[in-house]
Amino acid sequence: MDKSREEYERVKALNAKLKARPICIMCKTRRVQQTFLPCRHLVTCSECANKIENCALCDKPIMGTVTTYWV
Repeated sequence: MDKSREEYERVKALNAKLKARPICIMCKTRRVQQTFLPCRHLVTCSECANKIENCALCDKPIMGTVTTYWV
């Protein structure tokens, strides 16, 4: 399998995994929407993201967030 095909398969699997778990890991009711920087984890909704200083998954300090929209 060539590298581009391997990358495609990796991204496809990651996408499927993210779609299967789009609910905030803190409140467990709202859809995840904030990507934390610099760790890039997408695990909380906007409301819960505003309440924490460290990533809820890896515990690294949050330096910023990016709103992620689901289409």
